[in-house]
Amino acid sequence: MISKTKRAAALQRDRGGAIEGLPLQLMILVIIAGLATTVIVGWMGAIDMPKGIGSVQVEPGQIVLEDGEGGIRYAEGISLDVTVLDNMGEPVQGATVVLTGCNVKDGDLPVVFAITGDDGIARFNSLSMQTSGGVGFLEVSASKSGYSSGTDARVLVI
Repeated sequence: MISKTKRAAALQRDRGGAIEGLPLQLMILVIIAGLATTVIVGWMGAIDMPKGIGSVQVEPGQIVLEDGEGGIRYAEGISLDVTVLDNMGEPVQGATVVLTGCNVKDGDLPVVFAITGDDGIARFNSLSMQTSGGVGFLEVSASKSGYSSGTDARVLVI
């Protein structure tokens, strides 16, 4: 058995093998690295872009309340259509749309919400609102499981 020092000394003297062996080893390394890169890029190409809520659009864009007693402004029977689109501009079916602000109510429900249909639209009918000031905002938020958080909308209430 040859000791490690003798083997190291023999390799240092064998300069001819190193010149011929290095390009072959380098070529093998480059081929393996290229194949590994191809496999990784192939896996990444199969990954879908994450889904996300791209926009929330509300019709009408503003709500006008009527003057009431004591500076309270109110309205009943308000209808809103909220359209939820993904980041590709396609309707999002099954998204939950929640309305908050301006004391918005839908009957006796503690939270005002609706689910979007096949067309990505959530329809609210018979809403009531009131404010004690001149201007307020109705906050509209949409979410769906499996989708990244989207943009919310604000509706001017005057």
